[in-house]
Amino acid sequence: MAGQASLASPGTSLRCMLSRSAASTVLRLQEEVDSPHNPTDLILHVGDISYANGNPGIWDSFMDSIEPVASAVPYMVAIGNHEYGYSKGSGSVIDPSGAPGPYQPSWGNFGPDSEGECGVMTARRFHMPQQQKPAETRDNAPFWYGFDYGSVHFTVISTEHDLSRGSTQYRWLEAELAAVDR
Repeated sequence: MAGQASLASPGTSLRCMLSRSAASTVLRLQEEVDSPHNPTDLILHVGDISYANGNPGIWDSFMDSIEPVASAVPYMVAIGNHEYGYSKGSGSVIDPSGAPGPYQPSWGNFGPDSEGECGVMTARRFHMPQQQKPAETRDNAPFWYGFDYGSVHFTVISTEHDLSRGSTQYRWLEAELAAVDR
């Protein structure tokens, strides 16, 4: 799994605005992919993808830094609070997930983690598989989707969207799990 990236650090060896730990993570990923003994076949980066907080320059630098890895093996993502953090509701602001408004249950600890990215940067930069299904159970990548890799089926959910009984994501997950070929 991929590590975390954040704001610029003057000492990074990569030509990008990443923290030292993010630059180290990208280098370690490249070592794993290039390993002659047990190379990595797939990367699943689960949330906290770039920590760009709405800054396109940091996103560009992050994308540049992962290009050698992502061009060698599939690089799949799952959205997290630093990519979504949708707090404005619908209306004139269009949420790329199609959600009717922010999901902020009373038990949650919500804040401006993404500085208002609302998933736009992730949705536009990472094109995950989208299987053709009936509208009620259609994948909503990169927010929630399923894919096969080898003999394994992966199911990716969003912690930033409603997953309560009857929600769009819940209905999708029920159909996704019911379709498992045992």
